[in-house]
Amino acid sequence: MAEHWLSWIGGRHIMTVIADRAMRAAEDADDPHMIALATWGWGNTWRYIDRDHVVSTIESAARPLRRAMDAGTADEEAAAMWGSLQLHQAVTHAQAGREADALRHLDRAAEVAPRLPAGWQHPVTVFAPYNVQIHGVSVSAELSKGSRTAVDIDPDTVPGPYRRSRLWLDAARAWWAAGDQLGAVTALDRAMTTSSESMRHTPPARTLAGELVDSGGAMIAPQARRIATDLGVLV
Repeated sequence: MAEHWLSWIGGRHIMTVIADRAMRAAEDADDPHMIALATWGWGNTWRYIDRDHVVSTIESAARPLRRAMDAGTADEEAAAMWGSLQLHQAVTHAQAGREADALRHLDRAAEVAPRLPAGWQHPVTVFAPYNVQIHGVSVSAELSKGSRTAVDIDPDTVPGPYRRSRLWLDAARAWWAAGDQLGAVTALDRAMTTSSESMRHTPPARTLAGELVDSGGAMIAPQARRIATDLGVLV
């Protein structure tokens, strides 16, 4: 909870301290699931500092869960936690521009998601089939590629305004990368409508709004300026 709260106020230096302490506590508990969960949170902070170190650490945390899955001794939370780590790897590789690695981990997560009980999701990471779909859009956005995956997702099936707004934002970023300015500004506008508070504290939303104002074109300029003003990019 502390890590998520700090991510909203930009306290990344404090987040690293909390993430490290959570890792130490999980290691002291010597519980593979808790270690994996702590690593997931730790990686969300450290992927912006040292992606290669994050990839290797996540891989180590995922191994015991995979062994339990292969042995048939993993419960649904352990399997979902392993899937969550695969999605984490997919986004981290995508941010580094490693498309093949990103898609490989995305496929791994997609394989395990249907095995979970219908309507169930991991209580912390919210891993579930819809979560895999959302990360597919995120991966496309990080790779600066257009995404057709986004149009296959019903936003109303995504729980919570924060996650719904992030879906719209990642769709906007993907369409912007594909040269679809109208699609990008429309999706960003929907992200703002869904959760303006979330978007005001999300740097990629502010960055995209500025890009839309600067080079989106005359047709979308009024809408882009309105969004940028609402985000505090323009005053």
